Amino acid sequence: MSKIRELVLGGEGLIGWALAKRLRERRHEVVALDPGSGHDLRYIDKAKIAECDRVWFLAWDTGGARYIESVDRQQEMYKHNCELSVRMFDALAQTQKPFLFTTSQLAGQAHAYGTTKLMGWHWAAHLGGKVARLRNVYGWEEPSVRSHVINEGQEHLASLHGLVLTRGLA
Repeated sequence: MSKIRELVLGGEGLIGWALAKRLRERRHEVVALDPGSGHDLRYIDKAKIAECDRVWFLAWDTGGARYIESVDRQQEMYKHNCELSVRMFDALAQTQKPFLFTTSQLAGQAHAYGTTKLMGWHWAAHLGGKVARLRNVYGWEEPSVRSHVINEGQEHLASLHGLVLTRGLA
């Protein structure tokens, strides 16, 4: 029996990293693509989708509340998420691969992230994909302009105690 070939879009993110790890533990063949590892998914080769058995669509231009609500970042988020959606949903429609699209409790809110997540949700449903609406997902991530409040608090507490926080790889 051949291995199931999984494509995880956003495979270096908090959820995608854990999903890819779990799929590998189950002996699936996993290709994890993420902007953080040099893959601009707005320009992905559609053959990557054709070569897999199933797609996990987790990638999105996102970050903590300060990032997604920043007036200065709205145009960039609309552009990135719409370009990503066109590329991925077109490829998924053409290949007819089964897929899961993730959205969040912020879908539909009045900012670029919320608007484009709602669009993605409806587009995925239109194509017959599965949709998972995740709530309160959090964990450690490297501090950056996209960091969530929880990470900022963890980093501050660690610095008070002279600790350096890293992503657990166990």
